[in-house]
Amino acid sequence: MEEIRFKSAIIYKDGEVVAQCDGGKIVEMDFEDLPHLQLFHMPIVKLDRICLFEHMAGKPLSSFLNASGVEVDGVRMEPAYYVHGRSEAIRGRTTVSAVVLAHSESPIDPLVFMAKSPEIYKRFSLLI
Repeated sequence: MEEIRFKSAIIYKDGEVVAQCDGGKIVEMDFEDLPHLQLFHMPIVKLDRICLFEHMAGKPLSSFLNASGVEVDGVRMEPAYYVHGRSEAIRGRTTVSAVVLAHSESPIDPLVFMAKSPEIYKRFSLLI
């Protein structure tokens, strides 16, 4: 399993920046019923102020991060699907930790992906 490190990433939703991070890694994995996936692991992601306020008001992280676009070291990939993220807002921080987004060059059935998300995160977390 090859792991590629990157220096920065920007996450977009509907053409607007919703989050940014300094550094992370990409791991490629295969799962039954899904095309080949690139998983982007971002240890700490800083949410945009507007997104942070909306999140603190009850909007889930998936609404910002699912079906988003991710630009890694200047290369933009869309769509990216939300696998995992741990909000730090309750602690008064503007960050989300342990973010994992998935991207594939082939179309992904959103319902199959959603059903497989726990398995994707479980297998991925065993690698890191």
